[in-house]
Amino acid sequence: STQSTWEDRMEIEREGGLSKLLLQKLTESMHPMHSESYAEVVEEREGLQVKYENTSERFMKRVDRPNQYANLYFCRLNQLRGDIESVMANRGKSPIRIIEVRPNMSAAIIGTVYKDMKLKPSILKKLAAEAPQVPKEKADENFVSEDDVVYIEDQTGRIKADFSSYSAGTTHDDFPSCLNKKISSSDICTGQIIGMEGNTDETGVFRVNRIFLPSLPPSKSIVTNQYVNRSSSLRDFSKGIFVVFVSGLELNETTNMLPYVLFQQFVIGNPTLPHLAQLSERVVRVVIAGNSIAEHPDLKVSLLGSYKMMEVYNKMAADTSKWLERLDDYVSSLAKTIPIDVMPGPTDPTDAFLPQQPLNKIYFSKAYNNKNLTAVTNPYEFRLNGIRFLGTAGQNVEDLMKYSNFSANELDVMEASLYWRHIAPTAPDTLKCEPYRDEDPFVLHELPDVYFVGNANKFSTKLVTFSNLRDTVGRLICIPKFADTQSFVVLNLLNMDVFEVSLPS
Repeated sequence: STQSTWEDRMEIEREGGLSKLLLQKLTESMHPMHSESYAEVVEEREGLQVKYENTSERFMKRVDRPNQYANLYFCRLNQLRGDIESVMANRGKSPIRIIEVRPNMSAAIIGTVYKDMKLKPSILKKLAAEAPQVPKEKADENFVSEDDVVYIEDQTGRIKADFSSYSAGTTHDDFPSCLNKKISSSDICTGQIIGMEGNTDETGVFRVNRIFLPSLPPSKSIVTNQYVNRSSSLRDFSKGIFVVFVSGLELNETTNMLPYVLFQQFVIGNPTLPHLAQLSERVVRVVIAGNSIAEHPDLKVSLLGSYKMMEVYNKMAADTSKWLERLDDYVSSLAKTIPIDVMPGPTDPTDAFLPQQPLNKIYFSKAYNNKNLTAVTNPYEFRLNGIRFLGTAGQNVEDLMKYSNFSANELDVMEASLYWRHIAPTAPDTLKCEPYRDEDPFVLHELPDVYFVGNANKFSTKLVTFSNLRDTVGRLICIPKFADTQSFVVLNLLNMDVFEVSLPS
């Protein structure tokens, strides 16, 4: 109103320039959209009712940045040590502290993996690039080499580990097929918590004979083999209840909008393609799994520093602002009739540290008051009709594949991380994350029914049966980049069936 505007102006004049009032208003605008509520709500669309609950509270925690990252490793070890001790006790093993290990001794230990990698990018190596002994970074962005050395450490000390004596199948019967193989130093990454049985030689090197992983947590899942093996008639689009996943929209000024318009029409229930009509009517939620706008080509240049840096930065800011306006237009059109969850990704304007916080609501001026649009965290955890979903924008899996040769298959890496009980073990060593002190939010205390990862090169999926939870299954999904593939992924809540839908470009 005119009165309030006049009062605001007087306040600014009294304070001189940027007032406390203006600062307060800017601060208020920083709260994310509709992400503060974690109560279960019932949503309805076209007669379909679903119960939705955002369970990502632990990813919303703020921490004091002055904390040391060593605290994160210690609390991760403490969170998982008890579960590994239980597994080892069942096999007659009692672990000791690393400081108690002596040469020529048989022992069992539990600790955090640290891998000394010669090819790992380092600012110190870049500054000393003229030194001939400094190896160059590999172009394919996998930094594993035969010279890597693995150490295991706890709060008392560190010991070098050798895996040449380790063979598959000697650990325990709970390993999935992706882990049931001969493990070498190239398969392991910094940050994993494992137990080991072996012998030390006269030089103090720990030669590993067995590896122990944390036990899987008890499951309260409703998703069982019986649930999944429901009637094939549920493939009929007129009988399912569907959730749509899309990632890597990567909007910019050169985006070809045809597939985006087709997707928008599908989401709002008015598909241009007739064969998608029945499916469109049964969709109850859409999750955008990161990278909604493209990475600016000048981003890395602007961070290098030069006399032209400000000019480049101003152009980058102007371009990004236009792309965000396009995203606002697009997302507000999607949210007209259906709930939309927007996760941030590495190219989106939010903090780079995991867990990434929800996109600021000031980016969505047109959808500001639309309750269908929710900005959420990355990672993002939620429940629909009792089914537990956990997903990321893809940084965790991408980083794992850079710093280990465990598998070239993203689904294998995703499955293994569930058995490791940690979705981002390489954080904070090579993956940016907050310096948590009391609890590591990436530790899994409950298995997801659906674990999805965005911004994959192609669609892939796998249904896994958890080894020591004989009737419990989980669905793994890699969501392709929409900008590259013009495709999205659909999951049927009634039987966990999942498939890819490709659109013409």
